[in-house]
Amino acid sequence: MDAINKKKKYRQTKLLMKIAREDGMTQIDINRMCRAGSQSVVSDWCRGIKLAPEYKVLPLLEIYGNQIRKQSAKLYYRVQTNVEITQKLIDKFAEFEVFLEGELDGEVIKVDGTGKSAKLLGQRLPDIGLEQLQKKCRESDKHGWEILLFPSFEYVRVEGPIIFQHTFKLETNKRNQSIYRVIVHDLQNGKFSLVAMKRGTEYGSEHLLRSQVEDGIWWIDNIKEFCLEDLIEEIDSLSAYIFENGFKTPFINSNNISLSSKPFKSEALVMPYAFRKSLLNNGYPVDGVLDHLPD
Repeated sequence: MDAINKKKKYRQTKLLMKIAREDGMTQIDINRMCRAGSQSVVSDWCRGIKLAPEYKVLPLLEIYGNQIRKQSAKLYYRVQTNVEITQKLIDKFAEFEVFLEGELDGEVIKVDGTGKSAKLLGQRLPDIGLEQLQKKCRESDKHGWEILLFPSFEYVRVEGPIIFQHTFKLETNKRNQSIYRVIVHDLQNGKFSLVAMKRGTEYGSEHLLRSQVEDGIWWIDNIKEFCLEDLIEEIDSLSAYIFENGFKTPFINSNNISLSSKPFKSEALVMPYAFRKSLLNNGYPVDGVLDHLPD
């Protein structure tokens, strides 16, 4: 039988307590089941003041473990707004008697079944006049073409508690606009998922997305798994990059603001500290932190 690691803390203690309490368990019940030692210890667990030793809460995890995993899963998505012209897309538009045309190398190319139409393959719809194409489609008596111009989506589900979130905002005359967000999930297997997200923009414009579904305005910029050591290095590298380069977003261009890193230097400088603080608060070991402890 494997030896019990009595020093290992359960990092989702507060969420586990919340689920158990919502199921009708009292602090007295939890104390008795987990052999916490006293009700005051359970109270600290419930308020998130202390993390419970993992071996102590195993009886609760047998009951509520599945609920924990469901509640800690989060759905993200990536949006592809620039539709690529393929032969399949050309054929679909032809069903609606709408033909693509665009100017390439100074020559107007119309998709009419001739060999020249092949030159449009691989191009992007906005590059050949999206508004003109939409106008032609609307003049058609048929419906169903709308889906051909609709953005495509890639959905990614990450299962594991969020242990860190850092948002970069752009100060304007009107308000602070959130434009970039860094999120870290603990995948519970010694790995972590780093999700970098950018604020979405309206299709065909530079206006930031707004929605009653707050999570929906954020699109995946990059997502990758790391071990803890590599994750700390990646956070530091990302912070340094933002500190020097900022973000090249359409929104910044549309407001005639320099692409320099000036609006984001403060948050980029703070992010390595904030990440390490979050790791320590969640019970992870962090190298390079000096401990000043009482004798």
